[in-house]
Amino acid sequence: MLYVNPDIPLQPLLAGGTGTESKSRIQPVEFPEGFEAGTINAPGIIGLGFSAAFVDKIGVDVIEEYERELIGYLDECLDNMGFVKRYGPSAEEKTGITLMNIDGIGAEEVTTMLSTNYGIAVRGGYHCAGLAHKTIGTWESGAVRISVSPFSTKRDIDKLIDAVYQIGKR
Repeated sequence: MLYVNPDIPLQPLLAGGTGTESKSRIQPVEFPEGFEAGTINAPGIIGLGFSAAFVDKIGVDVIEEYERELIGYLDECLDNMGFVKRYGPSAEEKTGITLMNIDGIGAEEVTTMLSTNYGIAVRGGYHCAGLAHKTIGTWESGAVRISVSPFSTKRDIDKLIDAVYQIGKR
């Protein structure tokens, strides 16, 4: 549902073919077609619906607790590695995300090694938040962001911990 104040003129962000006027080079002016350039993302909409149903079935609190357990376990293991610097609060005070760096190895290089050598997908760099990295002291090389989900397992975390250990011990 989209509520629009009739007194505020809206302009389309994009213009292009639509399902109703495919042969026209002019974007329709009728609402809502005038704001629907291109093809509607039906798979994305359906996926979003199933995702919402999944979260509703399991429960946000259950998912949050599970992710906190996993990220807490990960943080504890990372904190015990002398060559790893972890950033941010404890697991009780955050979501299922942690930031870390390995001494002497840039975040992008760690990310590449985890992906190429271990099949582990993480995100390295500044995460579209450069000033946050300036604040936490990772301005030079960014950090490695690790995320867990309801589909992550302790086995996944153990694999990651082993990989980080192998990379850090090189």
